[in-house]
Amino acid sequence: RKMIKRTLGSFILLVALMTCCVAAIFFYAYELPPPSLSVPESTVLFSKDEDVIGEFYADQNRHWISLDDMADSIIEATIAVEDRRFYDHYGFDFFRIGGAILTNIRTGRKAEGASTITQQYARNLFLNHEKTWSRKLHEAFYALRLELHYSKNEILEGYLNTIYYGHGA
Repeated sequence: RKMIKRTLGSFILLVALMTCCVAAIFFYAYELPPPSLSVPESTVLFSKDEDVIGEFYADQNRHWISLDDMADSIIEATIAVEDRRFYDHYGFDFFRIGGAILTNIRTGRKAEGASTITQQYARNLFLNHEKTWSRKLHEAFYALRLELHYSKNEILEGYLNTIYYGHGA
């Protein structure tokens, strides 16, 4: 009986400490200023008659397009393929994380990821693509900051303007 009480007490204390830690992380992420959503865009030069006379860009020829100006099909297809529950979570899809963990345990390697659109956007804005636990923790923290400071549509618009679909798309 004494051991059960001690174990239960330890468990309750551990849950309380974890809750405090999570609350502190949320508070810290909220108190930080919103992360910048800017990405390098192409520079377009116009004549006085508003004709395009030149265009310069560094790594990518990129022009920002508002979500309203994007085809519904690209928005729906991206959500369907990348993150079906995008509008139902706060940056982390715990069902996908659990499934990826099980797949990775079964295969014995990092075969599957579980990054949401928000996490992928955070990685594209602030991080590199190396597969390390450190990068995943940073990605999770940036995703939390994005979710706390921006609407889902702002995140989706930014994601669609920064993601690389391959072959120059």
